[in-house]
Amino acid sequence: VSSGSRTALNVPETAVVASGAGQYVFVEQEPGLYLKRVIKPGLNADGRVEVLEGLKEGERVVVQGAFTLKSELEKESLEAEHGH
Repeated sequence: VSSGSRTALNVPETAVVASGAGQYVFVEQEPGLYLKRVIKPGLNADGRVEVLEGLKEGERVVVQGAFTLKSELEKESLEAEHGH
């Protein structure tokens, strides 16, 4: 389906993590360092999700293991909250 001259970035749907606050992906800043980036998703087709906002061309997105990173992040924040 052509959407005119608009070219949007898209990522595999395995890269997109949904939370109560919306949807996000993990972007690799450098090897072993990942940042959570909130995105505005668009169309979802053929196993890929269009990214309307929140991602720049050429950024490396975690495709496999995004849910693992999410659970690690949640575990770390829980430990931080409880002072361990």
